[in-house]
Amino acid sequence: MIDGSTARPKMSLTDDTLTLGICPANESEPQYGSITYRDHAMDKGSRYAALLRLAYPGARFGIMYDAMDFRRQDTLTVCLIYDTDDPAQVSQSYEIEKTIPSTWEELETMAKQAKEANPCKA
Repeated sequence: MIDGSTARPKMSLTDDTLTLGICPANESEPQYGSITYRDHAMDKGSRYAALLRLAYPGARFGIMYDAMDFRRQDTLTVCLIYDTDDPAQVSQSYEIEKTIPSTWEELETMAKQAKEANPCKA
């Protein structure tokens, strides 16, 4: 898995992703197109992925570039990675997507609680 790296997360042929954005939904995203976009996006995305990994132990999160619209500058996004051949993973991934906190403060609190509940896994 990646933490701040620009490498693609390791995925198998049966893996798929849910796109989560670069930061919690109610927080400001880096300004696309600005000179500092890539650095700010990587900082926020790395923080977001790290907190999500703490908050949801066992789930796989990665940072990916989204170049689907052929812009000159790729956008970064945090993704939840799951195996489409595993019905439990598919279901769990959609449940995680529904419950992700929408602010940094809520996510940090959730990550802290998960870390305290599972000290050996963090």
